[in-house]
Amino acid sequence: QSWTAFGVLPHFGTSHILSGFSMTPNGTAFLTLATGPEENWPLLYCSADSGVSWQTAELPWDDCALAYLNHLSRAEQRPEGFYVLLTQLPYSGGNAAFFAPTAQGPWSYAGDAIPDA
Repeated sequence: QSWTAFGVLPHFGTSHILSGFSMTPNGTAFLTLATGPEENWPLLYCSADSGVSWQTAELPWDDCALAYLNHLSRAEQRPEGFYVLLTQLPYSGGNAAFFAPTAQGPWSYAGDAIPDA
């Protein structure tokens, strides 16, 4: 509906490039930052205050059957908590969904898609 500039994003001024962003209707934001070619997983951050402050979200990468992920495709807020969907795009396109009761976690692997509501 409208756009407002965020403050400083995590790792601002480093080689970590924004690779995905999603915001829920209540203003909880999630973003992924690409890591170097030697890393298999992006950095995931969440903000419960519309981007004023950011916290690291620790995902259980080892529970996912994929060898790597690099892009946050979307985030959803439901009464039971939050889901995020990460993909391998623009490469082979595998997906992994993760769930947490709060944006800060604890996160668990939820399969290859966000479950239907």
